[in-house]
Amino acid sequence: MLDNVKLTYARGLKPSKWNTVRGQVYAYVVGRNLMFTPSDSPYIHVVGLLDGDATGANRRGGSYPWAGYITLNGRSCHRS
Repeated sequence: MLDNVKLTYARGLKPSKWNTVRGQVYAYVVGRNLMFTPSDSPYIHVVGLLDGDATGANRRGGSYPWAGYITLNGRSCHRS
């Protein structure tokens, strides 16, 4: 899955500093408003939208860390 996202967004895809622990990346951001979480599946299951321009967005308690938390804990949508 991550390979396709990297092909699509190229250099615009960056590891989220709030969701990287000891070199393991748990979420990636594109620009200031889009977040992806990698998985072993060939599909993207959860996409996060955030307000990266908000005051304090890139600080503890800001929209980046909250978007990472919500995106990593979100449930994927499936067709029934």
